Amino acid sequence: MKILHLGFHKGLFNDLQYVSEQLGLDIQYLKFTDGCTKGGALYNISHKRARDTWIKFQNFYNQFDLIITSDTCPISRVFLQNEFKGKLIIWICNRFDYCDTSSNDCNFPDNEYYELLRNAKTNKNVKIFSYTKFEHTYAKIKNVDIGNKIIKPCGFISELFKQNQLSFKNDNKIPTTINKNEMYFVPPYHNDTIMINLSAILTKHKISNYCGKYGGPNDLVNFKGIIHIPYAWSNLSLFEAIQLGIIYIIPSLDFILELSRENEWKFFWSPPYKRNKLHESEWYCKKNKNLFIYFSSWNNLKLKVNNIDYNAKKNYIKNFGINHNKQMLEKWKNAFNFN
Repeated sequence: MKILHLGFHKGLFNDLQYVSEQLGLDIQYLKFTDGCTKGGALYNISHKRARDTWIKFQNFYNQFDLIITSDTCPISRVFLQNEFKGKLIIWICNRFDYCDTSSNDCNFPDNEYYELLRNAKTNKNVKIFSYTKFEHTYAKIKNVDIGNKIIKPCGFISELFKQNQLSFKNDNKIPTTINKNEMYFVPPYHNDTIMINLSAILTKHKISNYCGKYGGPNDLVNFKGIIHIPYAWSNLSLFEAIQLGIIYIIPSLDFILELSRENEWKFFWSPPYKRNKLHESEWYCKKNKNLFIYFSSWNNLKLKVNNIDYNAKKNYIKNFGINHNKQMLEKWKNAFNFN
């Protein structure tokens, strides 16, 4: 099969490129464009934008037996609306009706789009997967049934991306003065820095840490672990960390709910935030519970970091990653079979 992967996210291009290398597939990846729209407006795929894109690129698209859309599902409208004759895999990695509200020039999403997704489930040439469970829950909120199939990122760096350095460049942005072996890393993200000053809290509790930019997942390997306040249903970086045996230390479900109540206007969660559904996120689902070290308070965190068996935890995470990778490759292998 000749396969085209369309999306916006370099990390997902890499992940599927890794899959193609493992399964011996011919996958070409390409950043989606309609040939004229710039910026965030391109995330908003109206009937007209889908039609115009198809008219402009249909000869190119028709060279492929299978097209995969990832990251943002609306790209798939180009093929659903215009009755692409080949096979289509829709990999939903961010709410299926995601739009860029600040540049929405076409009142997307519209009723026709929702109907196209409803009908897609019964199309024998179309398969729909999400990369975390919550995407199914969210779709049902919008009265759209996308099924229940999940394929999560594998988390490895493909040979092509290593060679071309298109992504995951390890620029060693961590200062050389930082002794990683004696410190925890705090990501420079919203909940870690704006909702609360996590680094300052850790320092107050005499937990040595560094918060700042980093060059890629390999830049974090030698830290004792990552202490983090989650902000999304799933993160590609989590699966990269799993494959490297990196330990994540995060608030327990009860504690993150407490923190979100205390900091209601500063807390961020990839929308929509559903307090009663956080157990569907990768951070709090049952399957992943042994991947993480959970802390129920700041004092409990201090206790936990002083009693970690680092070697045992890293070995568990790496073994989890081996099994996870096998399972995801098998799922992809089945996904490519349309018989």
